[in-house]
Amino acid sequence: MDFSPRIIVLGKLTRDYILTQDGISRADIPGGDGIFSAAGVRFWDELPGLCARIGEMYPQRWLESFETNGINTLGIITHSEIPDIIRFFRYTSPDTFTQNDPIAHYAQLGIPIPKGLLGYVNPLQQTDSQTQASLHYIRSYEIPPAYLDAIAAHLCPLDYVSYTTLLHTLKQGSIHTISMDPSEGIMNSLFYSSLADLVRNLTIFQTTESKIRQLFLGRTEDIWEMADQIGSWGAEMVVIHCGSQGQYLLDHSSKKRWVLSAYPSHVVDPTGAGAVFCGGFLAGYLQHYDPLMACLKGSISASFSVEGSGPLYILDTLPGLAERRLEKLKETVRQI
Repeated sequence: MDFSPRIIVLGKLTRDYILTQDGISRADIPGGDGIFSAAGVRFWDELPGLCARIGEMYPQRWLESFETNGINTLGIITHSEIPDIIRFFRYTSPDTFTQNDPIAHYAQLGIPIPKGLLGYVNPLQQTDSQTQASLHYIRSYEIPPAYLDAIAAHLCPLDYVSYTTLLHTLKQGSIHTISMDPSEGIMNSLFYSSLADLVRNLTIFQTTESKIRQLFLGRTEDIWEMADQIGSWGAEMVVIHCGSQGQYLLDHSSKKRWVLSAYPSHVVDPTGAGAVFCGGFLAGYLQHYDPLMACLKGSISASFSVEGSGPLYILDTLPGLAERRLEKLKETVRQI
């Protein structure tokens, strides 16, 4: 696709297998925080560029569908030694899922297990290495030069080494707005000081309530104290996602705090909703330079995402519907 994106997204692409709360099976569909965040950007009429590493078996038709929907894939690099990332989710509620033992879950529902899940092992979440980067995350030298002419970037959950090198590279270009959704591997007390070094390079810090509580374990249990600390490290805006309960938003420079409710959607598949929110937030911020409006747009993006499966589902939303939801959600905002 021949355009230089204003916003670039750096993340991962996966092949997802999902059993919804209603027992519906979605087998081998595109997933990963990278494409979900890019779709969140695209939802608000921005043209994002996507950076990721994939293996040779990743379906080419999926990349073509990303392009068709206005997502630049020049930054997606294929490597022969990289295996596809397989993810399995079995939801029991909009906020609760397991990624273990897919055979048992498919058998319980009387559904044949997809061949792609045979031999599946749930990768255990571990604390990140401070010296070695994962094979699945983009290297600085792999970012297309045209992408560095963008004005904003979103860093999806990556590993610590990737964050340190990518932040340095992004700062060398024209990118002045950087958003990050840090991985579980660095959101723990062992990375407390190291994370502070990363945050000073950020404009927007987004995370979940469960992850930020792990980071501040033993230090404080007050959610606003946590947000204030992140802001004191350098982030201008801090967003804490609470799933179906909504978000906390801190504008550190003005010291303003808001609590936002989630839009009351009919949840079909919550996979990727947080990543969609992140992309929608960044797009909204660049369009208004207003943290509250950005958060509202992120929330509306996520509200459509959960009503179907796959990252491109939201791009078929009827014109005008997002604006109507936006006006309704504004009425629920509380400033603290």
